[in-house]
Amino acid sequence: SYQEMLNLNVIATPVKQSSFENGVQTSAMRTEFERKNNMILPTSIYLINTDGSEEKRLTYHAYDDRGNPVEFSKDGGQHHAVLWNELGTLPLAKVTNASANQIFHTSFEHLLIVTNQGAHSGNRFITDYSLNLPDLPSGEYVLSYWKKVGNEWQPHKETITVGSNGFDRSF
Repeated sequence: SYQEMLNLNVIATPVKQSSFENGVQTSAMRTEFERKNNMILPTSIYLINTDGSEEKRLTYHAYDDRGNPVEFSKDGGQHHAVLWNELGTLPLAKVTNASANQIFHTSFEHLLIVTNQGAHSGNRFITDYSLNLPDLPSGEYVLSYWKKVGNEWQPHKETITVGSNGFDRSF
């Protein structure tokens, strides 16, 4: 809320922005905020029309623990989910028509595993890997990964159907 922002001395974050031409307001927008993950984060953005009426244009549905938006939608539009890198500094992908709990990415480059110059990316690979996602919503998903066959890395892509028990697979 705006009062909580003032109480926390959050004064550099714009709440309302207006543009003027020759002293006449040409456009304006207002952002609503909420405390999430112990941070003050935007929840909705409104366009303010010249007659003072407002139209909701964007809703932020979910954030990660670093304050990065992981799910948003335009008013009346499709949801978009965003994957961020492990440091939370760069977006890896935006998926249209998906919620944050419907997309997943993992990497094992940070694990203490086999180091080898023959790895497909970086210089590490893993020989036995299990992926367990018990809360993955039911539906169809695309699973893709690289697999070494003989001396050659080959991309693998398959459509999987997830039921009420989530997803569990060993590679």
